[in-house]
Amino acid sequence: MPRGPLSDDQKVKMQDARKSTGQEREAALQILESNSQFTNPKFWTRVSTEFQEEVVAAIRKAQRALKKDEIARLKAQIEALEADV
Repeated sequence: MPRGPLSDDQKVKMQDARKSTGQEREAALQILESNSQFTNPKFWTRVSTEFQEEVVAAIRKAQRALKKDEIARLKAQIEALEADV
């Protein structure tokens, strides 16, 4: 159900949250890319099993989303090619 128009205060809060989330995401990516320990199996032996499962689930979810995007892109390309025939 729609909430109605947002107040200026709500808009500012949302913009601030988006900015901070973007900054946190960039920082996390930099840490992942700059530290080879994350690809070392010995590192993951010291991380709890529950957290390992959460990481694997997040990676699989992201991979599925990428595949769905690729499928949509290819379907659009196929439709364009079929229109030319």
